[in-house]
Amino acid sequence: AGKTVNLPKDVASGNTYKKSLEGKYKKYGMQVVNKEDGHPVRAGGKSIRFEVRPGDCGYNDTWNDCDTDRERHELTGKRKTGGEWWYAWSIFLPKDFINVHPTKVALGQFHQEKGHVVWMFQNQSFSTAGGYWVDDQVPGYTRKLNQILSQDEMIEKWNDILVNVKWSKKDDGFFKVWLNGKQVYSFAGPTKTKAKVYFKFGIYRSYLSKWIYSSKNKKKEKGVPAQVVYFDEVRTAAKSCKKLKLENLGYSCEELESKQISKIEKGETSTNKYMAVIKSKNNENYLLKINGATKKLAKKKGLKQCKEEGNTECYVHYSGLKPDYEM
Repeated sequence: AGKTVNLPKDVASGNTYKKSLEGKYKKYGMQVVNKEDGHPVRAGGKSIRFEVRPGDCGYNDTWNDCDTDRERHELTGKRKTGGEWWYAWSIFLPKDFINVHPTKVALGQFHQEKGHVVWMFQNQSFSTAGGYWVDDQVPGYTRKLNQILSQDEMIEKWNDILVNVKWSKKDDGFFKVWLNGKQVYSFAGPTKTKAKVYFKFGIYRSYLSKWIYSSKNKKKEKGVPAQVVYFDEVRTAAKSCKKLKLENLGYSCEELESKQISKIEKGETSTNKYMAVIKSKNNENYLLKINGATKKLAKKKGLKQCKEEGNTECYVHYSGLKPDYEM
């Protein structure tokens, strides 16, 4: 595993981090920056600035972003955990942040050791550009996306995220999310499929070619536009909210825990077991993979999105149960 990155207590606590995919990791990719130099900070005098430019694809011994239509600069938490945990982070998008939907951008994720990602915080849904979306991927594919912020609410503003999760393969698991002191999401059911889970944060972009070959790429650029995101007050604690010491951000754990929402997403709500692959006769580079609860729904959603992205003569290249490699 890679070298530990020394993050000052001003920006992070309760965990140690290393660079995700160290091969080709750029110096500007992740920097601790200062308020006095004009950078936004949530508290104290420092924050963490991530940047991904076109071509910033890293690799390690087992994975290569460059071969898989991806780019990233992320930090990976070393604490690999089971049981009940609390996580907090604050996120800020600068004024010139460009949304690159239909390319996927994840700004925070919970990944399993020797397994698939189980929860992501996405900057888009399948059909909507921008915002912050809780992406439930426990079964190995996106089961449901819940929007907690719009894009406007993220630009030039700090938003405080708090997650309380019980990592469990059984029905006693839960995943709860607070936004700026108000609970906005509650899930009950299995939250993982493997033994250990770890937190990653930064900028992670996948399916770059979707933006490059879309109508959004008006100047026919060869790469996806650069993006900058700031994180601050990234905190991790076992079992207790109080250990996060949220008072300096203006929160009381007692108050947060007393105001729980009643709407709970159940683990087995919608199952997007079907997939449609959509192509366009007038754009040979266009390829859209879209999931749905039924074959018919997947096809309908896919054809609609294909047209919305400015293509004509859209058609269904394949539809059926999702192949295993997609899951």
